[in-house]
Amino acid sequence: MDEIDKLSSSYNKLDIKGNNVLFELLHILEENSTSGANSYDKFATRTTIDTSNFCFVFAGAFQGLFVPNQSPAHPIGFDRCLNSEAQSGSGDDLEAIIKFGIPREIIGRIGWILHLKPLERDVFRDILLSTEESPLTYYRKLYEIHSSVLHLSEKEIDLVIASAISKNVGARGLRQALQEFLSDRLNILFNL
Repeated sequence: MDEIDKLSSSYNKLDIKGNNVLFELLHILEENSTSGANSYDKFATRTTIDTSNFCFVFAGAFQGLFVPNQSPAHPIGFDRCLNSEAQSGSGDDLEAIIKFGIPREIIGRIGWILHLKPLERDVFRDILLSTEESPLTYYRKLYEIHSSVLHLSEKEIDLVIASAISKNVGARGLRQALQEFLSDRLNILFNL
């Protein structure tokens, strides 16, 4: 469940819907099953899902909560070494997340709290050049539709990556950085 931090009371100061979602989530975490309607129709049938063997993973940026020099980054993956603090989260981490606005009842049901390092330049490059969902792939297809070819030099790719990194929003910054970089070319392509 990504962006769990967006449901916190500190993020949604005036919006109680986030808290309602969190307490509904708490209900799902406490029970071995959950049920819900399979459509918004008032006559819709309800479906029950067995959640007893679910592994819930929560993620969020928690912007401003953890200062990089304050909390060490813990690697993830099959080769990681987990110390006891990384496995359960330090008491300071738990209290900070509670103060951020995630209810204590939910924090008590989370087994591990891990700090992830920001993406490195090589990861941005790999996402931009090697993934099917890359914004560069999208723009290349757009150019093909208009009987044209999009080519970026290594220097231009580095500029796009630097811009994305400066936005401090992770890989999501690639799309915006590339769009900004290509704006003049796109205007020419579309004759605007």
